[in-house]
Amino acid sequence: MAIIYYPTSTAVFARSSSNGLYQEQVLSINPDTIIYFDTSSNISGISSSLLQITSSLSISSSYSVSSSYAMNGGGSSLTTGSTYPITASYSSISNVLNHGWVDVTSYGALGDGISDDTTAIQSSINAIQNVGGGTVYFPVGNYKITSTITVASASVWLLGTGNGSMIIPSGSSDVFFFTNNTVQCGVEKLAFTGSNQVGGNCFSVLNSHRITFRDLYLNNNYNGWLIQTCNVCTIDNIWFNNCTGSWCVKWLGDDTHRSDDLSFVNFVASGGPNTDGFVWDGNCQTCRIHGFGVVGFRKAISIIKSSGSTSPAFLQAHDVETDFSNQESIYVSAGQRFNISNPYLHGSATSNGITITGSVYHFTVMGGNITSHYKAGIANFGGTSIKLADVEIYNNSQAGANSYSGVECYTGGIMTLVGNVISGSNHAYGINNTGSATRITMNANDLSGNSIAPWNDFAGTIVTDDIIPVRPYWSNSTTYLTPIINGISTIVLSSNVLYMVPIWVTENRTFTSIAIGYVSSGITSGLAELGIYKANRFTGQPTQLIVDAGSVSVSTTGTKSTTINVNLNSGMYYLALVSNSAPTLYSIISNNLGTQFNSGINDISGLNRAFTFGSLPSDESGQTYNLQNTFIPGIGIR
Repeated sequence: MAIIYYPTSTAVFARSSSNGLYQEQVLSINPDTIIYFDTSSNISGISSSLLQITSSLSISSSYSVSSSYAMNGGGSSLTTGSTYPITASYSSISNVLNHGWVDVTSYGALGDGISDDTTAIQSSINAIQNVGGGTVYFPVGNYKITSTITVASASVWLLGTGNGSMIIPSGSSDVFFFTNNTVQCGVEKLAFTGSNQVGGNCFSVLNSHRITFRDLYLNNNYNGWLIQTCNVCTIDNIWFNNCTGSWCVKWLGDDTHRSDDLSFVNFVASGGPNTDGFVWDGNCQTCRIHGFGVVGFRKAISIIKSSGSTSPAFLQAHDVETDFSNQESIYVSAGQRFNISNPYLHGSATSNGITITGSVYHFTVMGGNITSHYKAGIANFGGTSIKLADVEIYNNSQAGANSYSGVECYTGGIMTLVGNVISGSNHAYGINNTGSATRITMNANDLSGNSIAPWNDFAGTIVTDDIIPVRPYWSNSTTYLTPIINGISTIVLSSNVLYMVPIWVTENRTFTSIAIGYVSSGITSGLAELGIYKANRFTGQPTQLIVDAGSVSVSTTGTKSTTINVNLNSGMYYLALVSNSAPTLYSIISNNLGTQFNSGINDISGLNRAFTFGSLPSDESGQTYNLQNTFIPGIGIR
């Protein structure tokens, strides 16, 4: 039975019958079979007597359709008495007869893995572009490509059979290049192997829109995707094994050309320690990730701004899994409004799980796990409005015990931590606030199981209703506070009890010594350890020991001092002492300590005056102390 092309927008074919020509609607096509059904609709004015079939003749791939065909609803009708040589073999006439569908083998592609099929594939794409778009089909085969193949027209779809349709790039060129404002194109069910690929991208997209990549397998290829100035790009159901280049996917925008709306769905990839997974660079906005698993990259996800003034923005990521990155699982140095839910970030070899640095705003992690990283689970070097909620951060600081904490805050703005579990025997602290963070708010976190303490507030900016941590006091001294009521001239100290007096430093200043005045009360030998604690500027809590001044002898009555040479910024501090004996301390108003320290110091009265901030929360022993109008006598700095 001969098949004659009868061009319509619904891909209708005509066939001969005993009574005439009938239309048949095509249901599906593959290289060997056309499946159709009879519409039982006679083509008016044409009968079988007007058509002669010569099955011995074939139409080559270079055949052009005669003007006597009715093309796209126009042109001439079939002519009485004319002979139209049409073969019954679909494979040799598909380029002429099949509307919107070409087979690369019909244009000379051999698919033997040895012959260069570049020209044949480009010719098939050009042919489909010339008729307004359609499908370029890759039957089962191994297609060697040695230079870039360009798609520069709308509605071109490259389709294979799955892993059986293998693209073999050779050299350093890009493989497929979508450009020239190409719209609504795609690549589906193709496989790539990069054993001979030493550079370039499998897919390069420039100034094109609504591009889809679906059901692809890549193995040992160089770079995967370079996407520039592209709106609406989807990467769906991808397996990329062992990316060997600089990146697996790079999304790039600049101040002049913005890229919008990149989506990952079920993306799985692996790479080496010098290859990044997903690089998001510059003026690109709105990235959606649902199912993203990468293993072994340098940085699994890197969000940066390498040039220009416009930063990345708007990430919605769900179910992100990273394993064994050489550096960070997620690295962010620019941008805003990044939301990540339910991640599993595991095992970076040399760095943090998440590093936030530079101008980053509104970064949120909700749920999930951050574990087994060489440094901290999360390190903030400057981001603001950082929120962690219901995240398990555990067993980090694989560099060694007490080397890093679960969360390290070096600098930055406001951080909020709610309902997290932060624990690890190697963690120095659950949260280590060592820098100049504006404010850290913590609520309902479980910070048990860290090595030194649940948290360390060196910066003095943690506000919390969580349990107050055991602070790192000297030696085996007790850890609760004992304020002394104002007006008492002397006080007998208890041994091994830590005493603190709150002070205000009104301006930045270098202090050279710390001293106490005391009566030995018959003590023949004894030592007192002296030091200074940083205070939390919001709660008044003592936080980090910043000066350990060592010990002085308290075996004889007098004033003893020790050198400290420390610069203190303006703010609140605590002077602290603990003794292994029980000396009696003078009040500063009843011994020469005040006279000694007043010399040349304009604000010394503020150093030992009552602190009126308010009540402290309960400490770990359950005691609550009010520091209003109280001080410990007999200790000061100058």
